Parts: sequence; C-alpha cells; structure tokens
Amino acid sequence: AGGEVERYKYKSATVTMVKLSGGIHIEFVDKFTGANVHPDRTLMQWVLVLMCSGERTFRIYNEEYAVHGNEFFILPPHVQHCGVKYDVHEAYFSHFWADGTEVDPPAKIEPDDILLPLCGQIPIDLHCFAVMEYAVRHRTAPFYSE
Repeated sequence: AGGEVERYKYKSATVTMVKLSGGIHIEFVDKFTGANVHPDRTLMQWVLVLMCSGERTFRIYNEEYAVHGNEFFILPPHVQHCGVKYDVHEAYFSHFWADGTEVDPPAKIEPDDILLPLCGQIPIDLHCFAVMEYAVRHRTAPFYSE
C-alpha cells in the first residue's frame, strides 16, 4: 500500500508528506559504509535511511535531494528512485511494510500519528542511531527476516 504524492517545501526542496498507519512490519535493518551510486530501482516496500555521515544523493518524483549526517530520508513503495552521483557515506537503513497516505501539513500532530516528510533533520534527543546499531548487531526478528 503506497500513498499518493503531495509536495511541500523543505530546505528549498520539494518534499512529500506521508502518514503511516496500521501495523508496521520491519523486513530488515542494515548498515552501509562505503561509496557508490544508488541503483535505479523501484521497491515494493518503504525504506527509511538514517544518515550517520557523508552525503547521499538521490532523485525521486523528478526532484534531486542530498541528505547528510544526522538527517533522514524515507522512500515510499512503488516509486522509482535512483542515485545522482557517486557518494561516500555511512547510513543505517530499514526496509519495512506499512500503509501510507498523503496528508496536508497538520496544525497539530496527534501522539499516535506517524507523519514524516521525505527527508529532514533527526532530532538530537532521539536515540535513533543506537536503536539501529542494536538492530544491525542482533539481526533477529523483528529486525531481520531472511
């Protein structure tokens, strides 16, 4: 289940806002350290990437993005995406299944809502990187399902 696209400005880039709902099933969590150009592909599941360092460039919805350390990006399912240039970076990523829909920017965020722009800054007080590192090191359900 993928959401329709709606675009909003973030750091002068066009951004899609999505609201995830229902159960979220994590397919796997992993970490990439190295350099490459992201492949041109379309995945059936969502992908969440937490950037540790470096830069990652990609094109989605005919817009180019560059994300850096302490930023995230989320790729919706059934959407073609590809790299823009050869990037050196370190990042955690998770492929997961969820229902998602486009939403207007809310005046208020409800506590149970999961609402994300396509990319953004990771709040400094969240322990996202520690959780992802734990998941990568332990590679057991629900963090890994091969």
